[in-house]
Amino acid sequence: MSCAKPYSINIAAMYRLFFLLLLLNPPFVFPQKPVEKTVIRVIYSPGKPLNTFIPLKSLGAGFDGHGSGEIDKILLPENIKAMQSSGYGPLTYRLRTELANEVWHWNPNGTWSDEKNKQGYWTSSADTNNYISLSYSYKLPRRGNTYDQGDNEGYSRIDDGKEPTFWKSNPYLDEYYSDSKKELHPQWIVIDLGKEEYINAVKINWAQPYATAFTIDFAVPSIYQYFTQFGYYEINDSSLWMPFLHGYFTNQHGDNKVIRLSENFTKARFIRIRMTQSSHTALPGSSDIRDSLGFAIREIYIGTLNKRGLFTDLVQHFSNKHQQSKIYVSSTDCWHRAIDINTQTEQIGIDRFYECGLTNHLPALIPVGILYDTPENAFALAEYLSKRKYITEGIEMGEEADGQSVTPEDYAQLYEFWSKKIRQSYPELKLGGPSLETVNIKYPDELFSTQTWLNRFYKFLEIHNASENFNFLSFEWYPFDAICNDAAEQLKKAPALLNAAMNDLYKTILPKNIPMYISEYGYSAFSGRSEVSIEGALMNADIVGKFLSLHGAKAFLYGLEPNLLEANNDCLTFGNNMLFGRNEKGKILYKTAAYYGLKMLTQYWATPAAKPVTMYPTSINKINNKISSYALYCADSSWSLLLINKDPLKPMNIHIKIFNDNMDSAILLNSPVTIYQYSPRQYKWKENGYYGHPVLNLPPIKKANPASQVNLPPYSLTIIRGKVKQLQLK
Repeated sequence: MSCAKPYSINIAAMYRLFFLLLLLNPPFVFPQKPVEKTVIRVIYSPGKPLNTFIPLKSLGAGFDGHGSGEIDKILLPENIKAMQSSGYGPLTYRLRTELANEVWHWNPNGTWSDEKNKQGYWTSSADTNNYISLSYSYKLPRRGNTYDQGDNEGYSRIDDGKEPTFWKSNPYLDEYYSDSKKELHPQWIVIDLGKEEYINAVKINWAQPYATAFTIDFAVPSIYQYFTQFGYYEINDSSLWMPFLHGYFTNQHGDNKVIRLSENFTKARFIRIRMTQSSHTALPGSSDIRDSLGFAIREIYIGTLNKRGLFTDLVQHFSNKHQQSKIYVSSTDCWHRAIDINTQTEQIGIDRFYECGLTNHLPALIPVGILYDTPENAFALAEYLSKRKYITEGIEMGEEADGQSVTPEDYAQLYEFWSKKIRQSYPELKLGGPSLETVNIKYPDELFSTQTWLNRFYKFLEIHNASENFNFLSFEWYPFDAICNDAAEQLKKAPALLNAAMNDLYKTILPKNIPMYISEYGYSAFSGRSEVSIEGALMNADIVGKFLSLHGAKAFLYGLEPNLLEANNDCLTFGNNMLFGRNEKGKILYKTAAYYGLKMLTQYWATPAAKPVTMYPTSINKINNKISSYALYCADSSWSLLLINKDPLKPMNIHIKIFNDNMDSAILLNSPVTIYQYSPRQYKWKENGYYGHPVLNLPPIKKANPASQVNLPPYSLTIIRGKVKQLQLK
């Protein structure tokens, strides 16, 4: 006999039956909130577009320098075809030597100014008898900077502990090569003691030529952060430096004695030695005028001098960047030797660059060295290009001068000298630069703004009758250094950052019609997961769309080459700006989301590629920074809209209306529209350290859809193409 209560089973059965009947025959329906559609308004104003461009000429990519032996692996025939399949148009040659404080032998054949000893100042040969497959950089034995932005394997010769070595400034900044006053180009070094120390004395071991007049100052504490974090470059402003009691010195004989700076100790971290007059002397046996131009220092000592005359040095002297005190310099002499070749980094040869197929038979953007090179070497490259009949979009003069502590007047002096030499023989060439490292919009203070830097640069060119030689402005755009942070938040902020940067550039004194190029763009200059995940494709597309909507001329994607993952130790992830992942032998293993994102732009959005497309403004019916929209009216009379849903979780229902500029009437796209879509339904990245890879990797989908029923999946790129019966709105 069961001890359970007989009615308990019956009640449970009754409840189950009740809910089953309720589910099958609901007596009422709970009201559901209707899904609100986001309306994308396209403002069609004939004759008033945001921009008109030819996609084949505006959507480009870059080819960079690489480690030893890597270019042969990258340029396998199957890899070249894969890169071309992304649909990019023009190609730009990226030059690593400027960032590495090195000089570029763009042709391995050439001449030395001291040919007997295979040293001095190098000029590559413009002779076209030999095919240039690879080229190399050469380290500078008169280097002044402790750190660089290239391979970062060098070190300063000012505190390397070796008396025979020395730093020397760039001779082309001497008044010998300029009609400007020497006061415009003082040369300087800044020593970072690592922390604030009490000091009262300096000892400078001068080389040839030495400074006959110089000042010694210390930095006010409020600018420490600009040295340590932000690449501070405005070095000559007197308000940022405090003079020592004894701060101005003359030195007619190049004495190396200890200099007492004050009677009492001064607490300081950064010390500046600013040189204004040169002895114009050279080492014995020199016959090259450049050896006697500028300033040179063998070793620097900073510390304390007690009452008994005992000097205590606080500078760390090592031929190792990790141990020596950090030093910044205004410029560096490009004198070097054959033995200084850097075989660990290689650049693609000019002939190979043009003839491997990657240029798509379009004009290419070609660099020349300027910060660590000679005008003769740059001119020879222009001559070589002309002889080979290689077509160029322009010559980019130097790279990231603003990020290497170079003052705008010094860069302008070099630019003036180089450009006039090239233009004398090749007046048709477009010249420009300087591939700005960043557009500084974080610090509006005029001492630190890009706007001020460019204004001073261009004003110098105007005064020296060289402004007509500046034909385009180039800058790099990697919006986020902190790539480990939340990608969804960064995606929402990205368009506003570029908008602010471009507005800042348009406020400069540069001509309003000067073309602007993004010479490199990507998620970040640092490696991380977001670059190889779907977020990378969204970021790149948003950069291009926003840039073109702001009247940008050309945008070059960085990361065309098949590459390897790199570690980011800050967040223990791996990534890279790359379209393809490959193995150590060069074989492509997979396409990244960035590949399909670029293909969406070049083959589905901005087409036909060889004909002009016109961009018109768009707006959204409510404030929503999770959607970006960019509208093109194409040569085939179709509308093409790029829509980016930056919400990682929420899909978006959208409706497209085309208005006139008075917003008083609208027309709709004819149904059906053609939709191309790319989202996590096609791509998913699996993190696995160095061996990370996509576990889902499908191409974008294509479908026909009613114009009134378009859904944007979370984290997606969508292209909508369609036509209307008429465009002329009342």
